Amino acid sequence: MTTLPRRPVLVLCLALLLSAPAGSAPRKVVQVPTAEVAPLRLTLHARTAVYALDLGGQAPHEYRAALVAQAHEFGILGPGFSPDGKAPKPTPQVDLALEIRNTSPRDVEFEVGGGDLLTLHVFGPDLFRIERPGDAMPNPGREPPRPKRIKLAPGESYFESVTRLETAHPLRVCRWYWTQPGEYTVVAMWQLPGPGRPDGGPVYQSNPVTLTVGEWVAPK
Repeated sequence: MTTLPRRPVLVLCLALLLSAPAGSAPRKVVQVPTAEVAPLRLTLHARTAVYALDLGGQAPHEYRAALVAQAHEFGILGPGFSPDGKAPKPTPQVDLALEIRNTSPRDVEFEVGGGDLLTLHVFGPDLFRIERPGDAMPNPGREPPRPKRIKLAPGESYFESVTRLETAHPLRVCRWYWTQPGEYTVVAMWQLPGPGRPDGGPVYQSNPVTLTVGEWVAPK
């Protein structure tokens, strides 16, 4: 039995640097001992595994130069910036699904959309990533996110969709771009809330999935 939500409620966060030069060594994903986590299993599914390299009508070098300028403005002005009156370049669209499955013989309850944190680790031939700490102070004009309580029976799964390589988390804002064709590997790590724990709650690591980005086609 599965529970399919109508819309995503997990908060995504790409664990990224301000920018990463081509050919730089990817950071290793931390392995979390299974004895430290609750009886849940996180699986990442690639509903679509092949993507076109959409650079918004620009050549690869022009696209990367624009991203560098965008990263500079982003670092100075924050996530609400709009350089030259233009919106930030959209991050790549993806079609991924996260499955959180109860592998125990008893019911399990947890919350999503509040204090949880989902991190995507991406590895590939040419990556550009932007990260800036978010606003840790509550916005008086905005209501805090309301977490959703999930209860899974033994063997039951909860699904969330991942549609873009970006996030806007209260404590971190991240945007992720691929700029060249090739194969990219994505791994998800999901941390549950941890009341009274400075390091948060238990962390789950998904399987890796491979996404293939096609060759760039010059606009006619």
